[in-house]
Amino acid sequence: MWKPNPPGNDNLAFGKYVRPRMLACMDRPFAAVDGDLRTAFTIYADDKLSFGEDWLQFDLEKPFTIDRYVLISKPPDPKWRPDTFTLQRSDDGFCWVNVDSVSHNAKDRTERAVPEFTARFVRLYLPKGKPFSVNEFELYRTGGKELRRN
Repeated sequence: MWKPNPPGNDNLAFGKYVRPRMLACMDRPFAAVDGDLRTAFTIYADDKLSFGEDWLQFDLEKPFTIDRYVLISKPPDPKWRPDTFTLQRSDDGFCWVNVDSVSHNAKDRTERAVPEFTARFVRLYLPKGKPFSVNEFELYRTGGKELRRN
């Protein structure tokens, strides 16, 4: 029987399977969930395989309850920071429901509280597509509390 995960300070996306819209051998999507701010998943402006909208899909392996997310993007060129994005949820990885949308983001670290939801799959939808860089993407259930920083 499924039980909701308790509130905590654990990043639910850490080390989970992640895939971008376009799969290519040079992609390193796992860099977005490896816990290392020195690494990043990046789609370059001159990438010939990527075009149009883009996204990163995270498979949490089982349903989790989530109420907060963090997007960290520290590219060498600030124009590569996602300024418009949508957090989406899904139970099957095919049908998506919008949870939160952000426009005109200029921060390298964006932390957002969202209404509590439960999902196995979460997607960071990037309507503008390339170029973009994601150093870390984090998901939490905090019970409405601020994240504790070590």
